[in-house]
Amino acid sequence: EPQLHTCGCSRCKKHNATKDTSYSPPAASLAHHILQFHHLGAAGWRIVKSREEEEVMSVTLRREDKECTWRSSLEGAHSSRMQSAGALLCGMHFEPLQALQKSCGLAEVSKDNFYKTQAAIISITKGVREQVYEGAIKQCTRRDISATTDAQWTSQRNGYFCNVTLIDTDTELILGSELMSRYDPELVSRYPGKTPPTSQCEPMATRRLLQRVGPKLAAVDSKVAIVVHDNNSTVGKVLREEIPGVVRQLDMWHEQKSTTRKPLVKLLGRKDMPRLQIVHQHMKAEGKGGLTGVVKNHYYWAAKRCLAKGEKQGIAFWVYYAETFLRHVRGDHSLCKCAKGCSRDAPTLRADEKEYKELVKLFETYKNVKHCEKLQLAKESFLVEALHTVKIKYCTKRLHFQVSYEMRMAFADIDWNTHAGRVVKKIWQRRNYDGSNTAGLS
Repeated sequence: EPQLHTCGCSRCKKHNATKDTSYSPPAASLAHHILQFHHLGAAGWRIVKSREEEEVMSVTLRREDKECTWRSSLEGAHSSRMQSAGALLCGMHFEPLQALQKSCGLAEVSKDNFYKTQAAIISITKGVREQVYEGAIKQCTRRDISATTDAQWTSQRNGYFCNVTLIDTDTELILGSELMSRYDPELVSRYPGKTPPTSQCEPMATRRLLQRVGPKLAAVDSKVAIVVHDNNSTVGKVLREEIPGVVRQLDMWHEQKSTTRKPLVKLLGRKDMPRLQIVHQHMKAEGKGGLTGVVKNHYYWAAKRCLAKGEKQGIAFWVYYAETFLRHVRGDHSLCKCAKGCSRDAPTLRADEKEYKELVKLFETYKNVKHCEKLQLAKESFLVEALHTVKIKYCTKRLHFQVSYEMRMAFADIDWNTHAGRVVKKIWQRRNYDGSNTAGLS
């Protein structure tokens, strides 16, 4: 049966569809098949050795200074390098992989091949990621960049790695990232004899990232003019003292959550606020998100309004925000411009009720009015938060990947920049969709 091939590949399975697959060729026939049927001979590959042991046939090929081993059997064994690559992508180390091979009755993986494959995959992935970053920087020519940055940790319980990412808000592309270990030499030297605190990893990684990306942007006549981040005081100190010429802006979502929504939730949890609970539950039943949704909408509207008016004083934003929200709960919607979440049929509060007075105190006791100046441009960091969801797909926080963590983060960055700006149409968004026309789907 010279025309029968059983190396287990898709071409062989298609070729053997109508033939007797019980025949198993010797290793020499397999080697001849690999060179002829897969056209490797024309590509310069030559057979070094071929052997057969325990129903596993292996053929070693060499071309110039490169060498690979082709393993085959009726059970479908794979090459040790392919198994090593698959294990690395799953975050598996060498010892668990060997245990898995033995439990499945497969041949052990070469330790040398495992670590060679690990080094090759990591270096190649990092090289491709740097090329992707360079392409993103080239699109920032001759303009001031408004960027957003944030950090993501390895896991919730074991914060071994801190990965900080910088995204251009205009092109939605990643300009760079910095991976820092909790036991970084610079951080350890600051705390001799002690365990370095995790709170110092994000500001140090942010400083390194901006100092590394800055010269690359200067080469294309560009610079980072605005940096948007969550309300992290340590990152703010680094931007203020070590990165001159950068305007610091806070993310509106994080700020309104910490300044208004959390105190309001505590106020709603009090049992001596029945009228406030009635207003909240009525809005929640209508699908408007309750008073917390109203707070968010008025916060965004006040920030956008002050930006359009050109008002640079932070206190003006807070006064307008408080005025619109307090008028809303009294039933006065003359300043309400946001329709979503703004229920105009809900019960209202009177100015002499204790619930209304507690809401007034919520705005009066706000001590961080200085932060309002960092909200005057109405910036958001939703891009980097969306990137974190992509990274979780490649590296879940339920497991701790110490070896392949950097490689997985590189995969996530490549994925993000490759699909940035891509228009996605859902099937339910297309009218008269019959399943035959998929030209509009991407």
